[in-house]
Amino acid sequence: LAERTLCIIRRGVCALKGRVMVSGDVWGEDMLLSNERLRVTSVVRSLSYLSLLKLHMQALAEAVINFPEARARLRWAQVQLA
Repeated sequence: LAERTLCIIRRGVCALKGRVMVSGDVWGEDMLLSNERLRVTSVVRSLSYLSLLKLHMQALAEAVINFPEARARLRWAQVQLA
């Protein structure tokens, strides 16, 4: 998957860092971090057919341009993750 992407499992099963993930599980929250050394680089392995919802950082940034409150919340989330 592309860097700086949030992934949500719609259907299926996968494994990330020894953890089995199922429908509703999420990874890539660290997409908010601009410093690549702070982001997780683990590989996700599909264990069955996998359907994902993906949100790229650029799309998120474009979506919050006109919403200052949302931008402030994203900034707070960046601070919390770092």
